[in-house]
Formats: sequence, structure tokens, C-alpha cells
Amino acid sequence: MPATVVEHPGLHGQFLIMDFATDPTVVHVEDRTTGLFLDDEDKVALYRLTAEKLADLALDEQASVRLLRSIASDLERE
Repeated sequence: MPATVVEHPGLHGQFLIMDFATDPTVVHVEDRTTGLFLDDEDKVALYRLTAEKLADLALDEQASVRLLRSIASDLERE
């Protein structure tokens, strides 16, 4: 995520969308002490929309590589 994006839907917590070939999609939501599996279609759709918004806001591949190289370079200097 670019440093210029200070507020985004990913700040509400971690989640993983799991699509299966023969079974319905499930979303795993994780917090500090527990995890929750959601299979309600409306909730799955909300998390899929959130993932799409995050992908739209995220750095592209080349910018991500540049950022990671910059961080690695900074860490090597320490």
C-alpha cells in the first residue's frame, strides 16, 4: 500500500478468501484471539469487494519491488 494512502478498507483486519472448485467460497476473518469462517453469500461478496478495492489502491508490481529494495537497503545500512 502506498504511504500516501492513510485510510483503506484493509485497516479493519485480516481476511482470506478461499475459493474451492466444488464447494462454496469461504472467508476466514482473523483477529487477536480467534478466527471466524464466513460462508454467507452477502458477507463473502463484501469481502470480495474489499479485496478488489485494496488491489486497486495497492502499489503495482514494479513499485512494490522498488519499495522492498529501498527498505532492504535501509536495513543493510543499520
